Amino acid sequence: MATQARNVFYFREAVESVLCQTQPDFELLIVFDGCGEDATNEVLASFDDTRIRAIRSVRNRGLARSLNIAVRLARAPLLARMDDDDRCLPERLQLQREEIERRGCDVLGANAFVIDGKGRRVEDALLTANPDLATHPFGAVFGNLFIHPAVMMRRKWALLNRYDRNWGRGQDRELWVRAAQTSVYGHLEAPLLEYRRQPATKSVQMKNVQSAYRLIWNCR
Repeated sequence: MATQARNVFYFREAVESVLCQTQPDFELLIVFDGCGEDATNEVLASFDDTRIRAIRSVRNRGLARSLNIAVRLARAPLLARMDDDDRCLPERLQLQREEIERRGCDVLGANAFVIDGKGRRVEDALLTANPDLATHPFGAVFGNLFIHPAVMMRRKWALLNRYDRNWGRGQDRELWVRAAQTSVYGHLEAPLLEYRRQPATKSVQMKNVQSAYRLIWNCR
């Protein structure tokens, strides 16, 4: 889990959703990206669970670099990614673990429900994806290849296919496209994550547009 501790309540819900998984054998690796000592310490102290391992970065390194750090420090052969304001459904790890092994995938995605700031599911809002679009230039840029916080990947694959920290926003899409020709992608139609949708600022929207143009240039 990558976190900047934007909301302590969201963070607690995210941690609880992982600890309540039907697949109990896992390590919860939390990478704090330049958070310092804050209220998240109290949240973590309230969980008496040896499966939790927290890694703190003194300065902000950005999401791509934090994810690469998490991959390097993780101990398990399979990695399930999520953000600090999302929630896993109870069967997420179990279903993805079974399916990624059955299919022999390097990366396995899943659909996600959309929730609002109060944790309520948004009616008729379901995030879907199609990793097959990664090999088609138009689909790679504009399609939803994976829902990033809902993916499970093999650690050995992630060590070879690192996030490019020079990309900033869009680092996940760039990775999926770059690795598509040499990777096995899969997707589950079942929603296994509750994705908290936050309003995008104009600066974030502009960065998304810039990332899309860069990817178009790379896929030309």
